[in-house]
Amino acid sequence: MHNYLCDIALKGLKGKKRSSLYLFLVCFLSVAFAVVNVSITGSLNKTREELRYDTYGEWDAAIYSPEPLSVSKDEHIQDCGTAQVYGKLLDGGETVLTGIGTLDESLLAIGRIAVQSGKFPTEDDEIAIEADILSSLGYDYELGQTLTLRILNREEEVVDRKYTLCGVLREYTDLWSTGTEKVTLAGACVTADAAKEIGEVCSYQYFLSAEGEEGYPLYKELKGSYAHVVENTAANGQIAEEEYHYFNLVLILFTTLVAVIVIYSIQIKEQTRSIRLFRIIGVTKKQLSQIIFYETMVILLPAAAGGVAAGSLATWGLLRVLMEQSTGDFYISIPAVLIAGILMLWFGAVFGTRFLIFHYALRGRLSAQERFLLRADRRQRKQKQLGLLMLSSASVLAVLFCYGESLAPVYIDDTWSKMSSYGITKGEQNDYISDEYIKNVRRFPGIEEVVAWRNLAVTLEFPDMEKNPFRALLAQNFYGPRPWEGAEDSYGENMSAAGSEGLWCYVYGVAEDNWDSFFRYVDDEIDREKFRNGEVVLLYIPYNQETGVDLAGRLYQDFGVEPGDVITAVNYGLGELSEDGTGQVWTEDGAKPYEPYEKLTAVSRAEAEVAGIITADLFQDPYLMIPATNYYSIIASDAFAKRLTETDKDGIHLIDGSWSNQEYGYSRASVYTGMDAEYLSTDYLMAKSAADNHLNFDNSRERNTALRQEAIQSLLHIWICGIGIFLILMLIQLNIETLRGLTQKRSFALLQVIGMSRRRLRVQLAAKGLLMSVYSCLLGHLGYALYFVIKHIGTYHRYVEEFEYTDSFIQLLKLQLNEYLTVGWSLPMHLAFCAFGMACVFLLFFCTQNRVLKENIRESLS
Repeated sequence: MHNYLCDIALKGLKGKKRSSLYLFLVCFLSVAFAVVNVSITGSLNKTREELRYDTYGEWDAAIYSPEPLSVSKDEHIQDCGTAQVYGKLLDGGETVLTGIGTLDESLLAIGRIAVQSGKFPTEDDEIAIEADILSSLGYDYELGQTLTLRILNREEEVVDRKYTLCGVLREYTDLWSTGTEKVTLAGACVTADAAKEIGEVCSYQYFLSAEGEEGYPLYKELKGSYAHVVENTAANGQIAEEEYHYFNLVLILFTTLVAVIVIYSIQIKEQTRSIRLFRIIGVTKKQLSQIIFYETMVILLPAAAGGVAAGSLATWGLLRVLMEQSTGDFYISIPAVLIAGILMLWFGAVFGTRFLIFHYALRGRLSAQERFLLRADRRQRKQKQLGLLMLSSASVLAVLFCYGESLAPVYIDDTWSKMSSYGITKGEQNDYISDEYIKNVRRFPGIEEVVAWRNLAVTLEFPDMEKNPFRALLAQNFYGPRPWEGAEDSYGENMSAAGSEGLWCYVYGVAEDNWDSFFRYVDDEIDREKFRNGEVVLLYIPYNQETGVDLAGRLYQDFGVEPGDVITAVNYGLGELSEDGTGQVWTEDGAKPYEPYEKLTAVSRAEAEVAGIITADLFQDPYLMIPATNYYSIIASDAFAKRLTETDKDGIHLIDGSWSNQEYGYSRASVYTGMDAEYLSTDYLMAKSAADNHLNFDNSRERNTALRQEAIQSLLHIWICGIGIFLILMLIQLNIETLRGLTQKRSFALLQVIGMSRRRLRVQLAAKGLLMSVYSCLLGHLGYALYFVIKHIGTYHRYVEEFEYTDSFIQLLKLQLNEYLTVGWSLPMHLAFCAFGMACVFLLFFCTQNRVLKENIRESLS
C-alpha cells in the first residue's frame, strides 16, 4: 500500500511540474544559503574572536595593586597571569613612556603577548620592548644593540641601566584596559633578577580568566573585594558579538516558512480538487496524509542533499577568497552540529506548514456550507498577499540592515585609516627631513601617503593691519604662536616679544606632492608655477560660523586681507655665532662661541601675493589637522619658506632652533600605511631609515592596524550576512512570483477577452507593484526598528549592571540614535538604499507578471 501511495505522490508531482520545481528551488536555496551563512559567519565569528584575543588578551578581569595579593586561590579562577612593574621608563626628560618589569608565563599565554622579532629575555642584561617605545627612545629595531635607559623606580629615583635588545614586543600596552585610574603597564620586560636591581616593585598586576564563560560574574565578585578591578570588555564584553549570526538564522528560517506557506496557498485550489477526487474514490484522510508526506519527502530530501552540497561548495569558494584577501590570520570554523540542528528545524517547519495547510484545505473545502466559499477565497488571497508582503519586507529589511549596521565599522575604519601610522620630526641636531628621504620612504611596502611640511613661527604684515579690529583682538589676547617663550636673552632672562613686528602666525612650507590637499579648499584656480616660486601663497582663516569668525562674543567678517593683497612674513633670530661671543652653543661641529641677542631681531623677510583664503577648519581634515586657532597661517611652497631661513650671513640662530642658510628640509612628516604594512616589511625599515638620518620617529601602526582590523572584520560579517539574506529572499520571491503568475494566467486572459487592454493591465500591475514596494519599505523600517530596540535591551541591562547606568531605556535609545548621526548616517544615502530595495521588490513583481501578458490568450483559455 505504501508503495502504491508513493507512486500516486510521484505522479501527482509530475502532473504539476512547474509548481513542484519552484517549491524544490525554494527549499534548495534556503538550505544552500543556510549552510553558507552558518559556515561563513561561524568562520568570521571565530576570526573576530581570535583577533580580539590577539589584540586585547583572553583575560576576563584584572586587578592592579601596589601590594602583592593571593587572588589565584579563588575557586572561580581558571588561570592567573602576573606582571610586576619595577619602574617607569623615561624619555630624555621627565615624560613616562611605559613600565619596565617582569611578565610570567601564564600572562604571556592568556594575554597572547608575543615578540615581533627576537625572543623574551633569558639573561639579566637582556630586554624586550614594544616597537613604539623604542621609537620614542630614539632607537631602531636592530636586535643586539645596547640600550641606555633612564628608569624612575618606586623611591622616585632615576637610575640608569644598560641592556641588550633581545626582542621587540607586539603592541599591547596602548590597547589593554586599565580602567579609570592611571596604571602603567610593562611595555618593557626583563628577567626577575634584573628587575630587582632597579628597586622594589611599584605595581602588581593580576590578569585573571574565569572558568567557562563566567567573565562578568568573576569581575563582579572581584569588584566587591578589591579596590582597582577592570573588566576586559574589549575582548569579552561585546554586547552584539553574536547578534548578527542569530539574526540571520532566524531570518532564513522565517523566510523558508513564509515561502512554503505562500507557495502552497497559491496552489490551494488545485489541492482542493485533488482532495475531492481522492475522497470521492474512497481515499481516507490517513492515506491522504501519507501521500502528502511522500510528496513532501520527494521534494525535501533532494533539496536538502543538493542544498548541503551546493552550500558546501560555495562555502569552500568563499572561504578560499577570504583567506587569500585577509590581511591577517583567517580561521575556519564550521559548526556541523548547528547545521544539523537547523536542518531538523527546517524539516519540521516545512512539514508542519505543509500539513497545516493541508488540513485547513481539507476542512474548508469539504464543508457543505457553500456560502462560506467566497469568504474563504478572500481570506486565502489576503493570506497570500500578506505572505508575499512579509517576504518583500524582509528583503528591504536586509538592505536597511546592511546600511545601518555598517555605519559604525566604516566610520571606525575610515577614522583610523586617516590617522598617521608614523610621525617623523627633525632630529636633536637640527637634522631636517629631505625630499630624498621622503622619496625613499614612499618606496617602502605598505606606504600609502606621506604629508610633509616645514613649520615656521613668523610675524605677518599687511596694509592697514593696525586698523583691523580682528587683528587687534588676536594681538591683544596672544592668539597664535608665542615662540619667544622659554628663550633667554643675553642676560639669561626670559625673552619677551619686544622687537617683533606685526602679528605672530605660522608658515607651513608644504611639499609639492601635498599641495592639492590645500588647493581643494580654495574656489579660485591657483597658478602652480607662481606658487612653486613663492610668488603667491594661501592664507588660513578658519570660520567657526557660516559667515565669519565668532570670537570674544563678536562675529568678525573683515580680516583686512583679500585675495590679490600682498603680505610680508618676517622671521626672527635669537643670536648668532661670533668669535667675540659671550657664551657658547653646541653645534654639529662642536662647541662654538655664541652671542645671544638682547631681544628678538628680524633677520629675513618674504613677500607674496595672497592667491586665496582657506576658511574651512583644516583640523577636521585627518591628513592636515591644522588647529582652528592658527589664524592667518600662511600655506606656502618650499621656495617661500626657504627664503625665510636665508639671511645675509651664516650662523644666525633662528627662532625655530635652526641655523640660517643651512640645508633646507621639512620639520615634520606624517606617514600613512595600508593594511598590508607589517613589522618586518615596514616598521623595521621605517625605524632604521629614521635612525640612519638622525630623525625622531614615532610608531602607532600596530595600534591603528589592530583597531582597523576589528572594524573590517565586523564590516565583512555584516555585508556577507546581509547580502546572503538578500539574495536568498530575491531568488525565493522570483520563484514565488513566477508561480503566482502562472496561476493568474487564465485571469489575465479572461480580462483581455472582455475588453481590457494589455496596456491597462500593465498599468494596474505597475500600480500594485509600486504599492507593494512602498508597503515593503514601511514594514522593513518597522522590522529594523524592532531589531534595534531588541538589540539594545541587552545593552541597557549590561550598562545598568556593569556601569551603574541610571538613565531610562528611552534615553539610551536616543543616545544610540545620536551615534548613528555621529558615525555618518545621511538621509540621501538612506533613501538611496531604500530606493534600491523598493526597486528590487517592484521589478520582481512587475516583470514576472508582465511576462504572462505576452503569452497567447487562446492557449490560456484552452
